[in-house]
Amino acid sequence: MPREVIGFLHGLDENSPGLNDSLVALLRPQNWRLYKFVTYDFVRPFDAEITYGLSNHYAWSQGGFPEAKPWLDWEGYEDYIADELHSIRVYFPNRPPEFYDIWSEPDHPYYWTGTYEQLLELFYRAHNVVKAHNPQAKLVGPSVAKYVHGSGGVSDIVAFVADLDSLYGIRLDALSWHENESGNYGGDRPEHIIGHVQQIRSDLAARFPPDYEPELHVNEHVGNQVHLSPGYNVGYLYYLIEAEIDAAMRACWHVYTGWPAHPTYWSDCWNGLDGMFMPDDCETPQPPFWVYKAYADMMDGDQLSIETSSATTPALASRHDSTETLRVLVGRYYHAGACQVIIEVEGYPYDHENVTIRFGRIPHYPEFFEIPYPKAIPLPGGPVDAWETTRDVVGGSFAVPIGIFEDNDAWVLEILETETSDIASEPASRPVLRLAPNYPNPFNPGTTIGYDLPPPAGRVRLSIYDARGRLVRTLVDRASEPGPHEVCWDGSDDAGRRVSSGVYFCRLTWNGGSETQRMVLLR
Repeated sequence: MPREVIGFLHGLDENSPGLNDSLVALLRPQNWRLYKFVTYDFVRPFDAEITYGLSNHYAWSQGGFPEAKPWLDWEGYEDYIADELHSIRVYFPNRPPEFYDIWSEPDHPYYWTGTYEQLLELFYRAHNVVKAHNPQAKLVGPSVAKYVHGSGGVSDIVAFVADLDSLYGIRLDALSWHENESGNYGGDRPEHIIGHVQQIRSDLAARFPPDYEPELHVNEHVGNQVHLSPGYNVGYLYYLIEAEIDAAMRACWHVYTGWPAHPTYWSDCWNGLDGMFMPDDCETPQPPFWVYKAYADMMDGDQLSIETSSATTPALASRHDSTETLRVLVGRYYHAGACQVIIEVEGYPYDHENVTIRFGRIPHYPEFFEIPYPKAIPLPGGPVDAWETTRDVVGGSFAVPIGIFEDNDAWVLEILETETSDIASEPASRPVLRLAPNYPNPFNPGTTIGYDLPPPAGRVRLSIYDARGRLVRTLVDRASEPGPHEVCWDGSDDAGRRVSSGVYFCRLTWNGGSETQRMVLLR
């Protein structure tokens, strides 16, 4: 797979329990943006390009970013950066950074309190100090929190680097910005990356000669309200690849732990590697870990061309000739709704008459959309609802229906030759867990919820959540036999109090699988 989109931001500090290097190795990190030496030391053995942030240590030496005013003492700023570069050379002599990030989020009033002209001068002075230290060093910027074309100032990335070129005759080796709006709540979504990149490349062609071709880095991506959602994670990987981004790093955010009672939160910048692991041990995977691992498992293969009928149902696929196997990673996001997704394979590259398709689901949980911070939920065993089926290959083509595909879930598929010589003419059937739409819907005061359990018998939990992902009522929590079941909800919570009008979600879990339906209560 050609694009370098598996990247991370920070990862450790002096108080972290540490990361399991063997688990991180499974993700095959390609890029790492950092500034703490403890993270640098951890990353050193990996084959990942390091982007080193020059603003953080300086800012904290001044008391924090709002107090950092390098224009009051340019010489002191230059000396500080020179000393930091010297420290990197001393501590990591054989592992210099590939890029130096001059200042983080200068479009944000917390991180930069100076004028635009002072910011341009800062980039000029930092450029000169770094180049004096190492003439071959590469510089990246402006690392804005949000790219805004035509806004003027640093948020308009190409206008900023054009001003740098005009005033000081310097050009950055890579242009960087963040794509971390909370897409599920009306901001920029993964598919918007394509338009941003096209505009930046168009502006570069209009304002610079053809020999200036800086790399494009999305050095933070995935918004705080969606960064644990498997479907969104697939979306960001897909559109970063489609946009031909040269380097990308996940963002890190605050995440709830003691939720919903006595809510506390932690920053997965320093514990949990940007949502990959739980905070207490930093080695129990969360759902995004399995999305990234699925993509990492594709990297030894050749990327396949994918056409999708829905921008919010993207898929990645690869072929692996050594094992004659296809791998597929598909996700849904942004209120796409539950539906059946069908993957149509055309031009199947191997001489197989029948194939076996193995499925695994990476589940989304309503708690991932909790406001203001999502809840961390472990998924230690990998994808759930594992099953397989077979398909005949006719004229190099066949179709693979996934069945009910819940919004914000992701699915991992492996397609390989069927080994048995006694191939059934009909595809194997999967035990299907079904949660029927409630009726009536909308409802007042109560509604009936039906569900069908396949064998074997198992423990069933049927719960109601509000639109913020908070548990409202547990209707069923017991061992149940296979077959159809019904339960009524009277519109009250576990304490017997009537809940207010609004959108609610009914979630059914059974034997590792789950289904969710949307309901509307109108008082």
